[in-house]
Amino acid sequence: MLLNSLVAVLPLIVLLTAPSQQARLIDPQSDVARKVADIGRPAAEKLMSTLKQELTSAMRQGGPTHAVDFCSEQALPLTSRVGTSLDGLGLKRTTLKPRNPSNAPDSYELEVLDLFAARPLPSETAYVVQKLEERGGTVYRYYQPLYTAGLCLVCHGETISSALQDVLSKRYPEDQATGYRQGDFRGVIRVEISAVRVHD
Repeated sequence: MLLNSLVAVLPLIVLLTAPSQQARLIDPQSDVARKVADIGRPAAEKLMSTLKQELTSAMRQGGPTHAVDFCSEQALPLTSRVGTSLDGLGLKRTTLKPRNPSNAPDSYELEVLDLFAARPLPSETAYVVQKLEERGGTVYRYYQPLYTAGLCLVCHGETISSALQDVLSKRYPEDQATGYRQGDFRGVIRVEISAVRVHD
């Protein structure tokens, strides 16, 4: 009797413990990947241009310490607002070395970050598209790489002033995002897009 009960319950246990998501990379030259990129690329570029504009303004107003204040207080809400303005696209900046723990990668983002870090992709395919099968449906993720440039080095480079380092330590006790050089792979912008929008 006990054995029969266990056999009856086993399928339910398997169902409940099965992964809720499955992800796979899509050929960047495929039609669906190109359509995802057509949606994701402008969104990523809008986020970066908006962040750069606001960050440059903060630097002019109060120098690097004021820029750190902006990043810690406004970067995440600004990212959310840009996504909302683009009909609800899911935007995120993530990296292997996060400064803000809220930007830490999930397991699917980590797969793509490792891919970029291991072998930077040629410019004509400098993006990755991922398809996620969820219990609630299917979504696509567009990933655009970010590389360290001049302005980034002030707060993320190998040489940071002691005054700025004090501010960073207080704002971000678990900061990992330093030690970069010009042109280093910094992370990605991830744009999440519903399958309905991609196949519309």
